[in-house]
Amino acid sequence: RFARFFNLPELISVFKEAADIQTADMLSLPVPEAEFVNVTLKPSEIQREYVSSFSERADRVRSGAVDPSVDNMLRITNDGRKCALDQRLMQEMLPDDEDSKVNACVQNVYRIWREGREGKLTQLIFSDISTPKGEDGTFNVYDDIRAKLTDMGVPATEIAFIHDADTEAKKKELFARVRSGQVRVLLGSTAKMGSGTNV
Repeated sequence: RFARFFNLPELISVFKEAADIQTADMLSLPVPEAEFVNVTLKPSEIQREYVSSFSERADRVRSGAVDPSVDNMLRITNDGRKCALDQRLMQEMLPDDEDSKVNACVQNVYRIWREGREGKLTQLIFSDISTPKGEDGTFNVYDDIRAKLTDMGVPATEIAFIHDADTEAKKKELFARVRSGQVRVLLGSTAKMGSGTNV
């Protein structure tokens, strides 16, 4: 409701008198170092065909040839994101492309899991697309990643979804299991695991 105030600087000044504001620079907390690795993959032939169809759809939307309730730029963009992640998100019956982003992720996660076995090192995987839907049987990348990792030898008990911890007590217990190395791979969306996750 700050929009109602015309004297916002004065309001902030008053707020600072009552609030104890500490920034990350002031706290000097230990923060883990991150190593960013970009993995570039070539699209499959099926993905190339979808990209071509997205272009045609966008042309129809821009020209007004299609009703926005039927197709629109947001829907096309969302389909593009899904197709880029795994072509099976567009159509479950499509083949599992061995060079997909999901399979590249699985290979990297397995390698790190194997190399960090002695220290029980843990990993977080973020995916905002294709989150688990429960037991309805539809394809999602969370279940696909877990199935592939368990097939490679990662115990199922060492893989968890943040979505399964639906209460604060369950989250606290899950985070403790991650910190202790009992759960070594935690998958979640940015909304559920992006902030306030102490693992």
